Amino acid sequence: MGNLVERKYYINLLITLCIIFGSKLLPAMGVITEYGSNVVGIFIGVIYGYCTIGVAVPSFMAIIALGFSGFSTVPEIMKMSFGDSTVLYIISILILSSMLETSGLSEKMVNKMVTFNFAKGKPWVITFMFLLAAYIVAIFINSIPSTIICWSLLFNLFPTLGFKSGDKWPIVMVFGVLFTATLGASIPSFQVSVASNFGLLSVASQGELVMNPLKYMIWSFPCSVVPFVIYFLLIKYIIRPDVSLLKNDDIFQANDQPLTKEQKIVSAIFVVFIGGLILPSVLPEGNIIKEIFNNLSNCGWGLFVIMIALMLTLDKKKVFNFDELFSKGVIWDIVLMIAVIYTLVGAVTDESTGVSELLINVMAPMQNSMSKMLFFVTATLIYALIANVTNTVAASFMFIPIMHVLMGDGASSYIFTSMAVYISSASFLMPSATVNAAMMYNQKQWLPMKYCLIFSLLTIVLIYLDMVVIGIPLGRIIF
Repeated sequence: MGNLVERKYYINLLITLCIIFGSKLLPAMGVITEYGSNVVGIFIGVIYGYCTIGVAVPSFMAIIALGFSGFSTVPEIMKMSFGDSTVLYIISILILSSMLETSGLSEKMVNKMVTFNFAKGKPWVITFMFLLAAYIVAIFINSIPSTIICWSLLFNLFPTLGFKSGDKWPIVMVFGVLFTATLGASIPSFQVSVASNFGLLSVASQGELVMNPLKYMIWSFPCSVVPFVIYFLLIKYIIRPDVSLLKNDDIFQANDQPLTKEQKIVSAIFVVFIGGLILPSVLPEGNIIKEIFNNLSNCGWGLFVIMIALMLTLDKKKVFNFDELFSKGVIWDIVLMIAVIYTLVGAVTDESTGVSELLINVMAPMQNSMSKMLFFVTATLIYALIANVTNTVAASFMFIPIMHVLMGDGASSYIFTSMAVYISSASFLMPSATVNAAMMYNQKQWLPMKYCLIFSLLTIVLIYLDMVVIGIPLGRIIF
C-alpha cells in the first residue's frame, strides 16, 4: 500500500512538472497568444498539483516557471506575491485568531454556551446551543478550530450518554456542528475565505473593486442565519432523532470560572480590530480619521493591532509571545497558495494573454441566449457543482475573474464574489473540495459515508437556493 501511494505521488509530481514547465513550448492558439498559452499552462499545472500532491512544490514550480515566461523576474514575482496587501492581511488574521486559541477563550465560549442553566433537561435547547456555539466561535476564529472544539465535547458526550454509532442524534450533530461553524465563519470580513476571495476580485479588477467590510457583513448575516435555522428545523421536525438521552440534568458540568486577565485582553483586542475594520465605512468623506484608516487599509490595521498587542505586558511579562503566535497561527499552505495564485491570476487576466477575449467568445453565446439574471444564476450553479467535485480554491480562482469580465458591472462582481464565499466554504461533496470536507469524511465512527453524501447534496441545494433567493436580491440592494 505504501509503495502504491508513493508511486502515485511521483506520477502526479511528474505530470505537474511537465504541465508547468512544458507549457513554455505551447504555441499561440487562436486568440490566446504564445505568452498566454505559457501562463495558462502554468496556472493549470498549479491547480492540478494542488489537487494531487499538495501546495508547496507546485507553488515554487509556478514562481520559477513564471519567471521564465516573460511576465517578470523571479525576485520581482516573489515581491509581488508575498508583498501583496491581501496576503499580509491574511497573515495578520491568522495571528489574531491564534490569540483566541492560545488564550483558551474560544474553548471557554463553547463550554459556557452549552452549560447555561436554561438548557438543562431540554434536549432541543441543548441541540440548538451546541450548533449556536459552533456558529458563534467560528465567527471570531475559523470554522476548523470551532468544529474541532465542539466535536471533542460531543465525542466525549456520546458514549457517556449511551449513544451508539449509527444513532441519528450523533449523525446530525457531527455534521451540524461542521455546517453551522462554516456558516458562522462566512459572516465577518476578516475571515481568510472572505479576504482571499475579495483580494482575488481586486486583482482581477486591477484594484478597482475592493471589499467594503460593513456592506459585506450586512449582506452576509441574513444569508448565514437562514440556512442555520432551516437545518435546525429540518433535524427537529423531519429527521427527528431520538433525544431522550439528553433529558438528564447533569449532562454537563458548568464552567463558572471567570475570564482570565489574558482572555479579557484578547476580547478587547478583537473588539478594537473589528471596530477598526467597520469604522471607515461609516465615517464621512474628508474625515481625518477615515483618511488615516484608508492609508492603513485592512492590511495595515491588522498589523497595527498586532503590534499593539505584542507591546502589552501583564505582571511584568509580555501577554503574547510572537514566536508562539506566528508558529501556531500562520497556516503557510494557505498563505503560499493565495500568494502564488493571486500572481498567476494577475498574469492570466492581463490583456496580452488573450484569455479574457477567449472567455467572452466562449461564454457569449450562452450569455446572449439568456437574460442577465438567468445567466447569473446558471453560472452560479455551474460554479457550485465544480467547487464540490474538484477543489474550491481552484474553482474560485477561475470563476471570480471570469464572472468579473463577463458581467461587466461592479455590483454583479461583488455579489458573485460574496456568494462564492458561502458556496465554496460549504462544499462538502468530495474530500478534496475543502479541508472541512476532508474532516467530515474522516469521522466514520459517528458520521457514516452515506450520510456524508446525503448531507453534502442537501447542502448544495440549500446554499444554492439561499444565494439565489436571498443573496442576489439582497446584494442588489446593498452593493
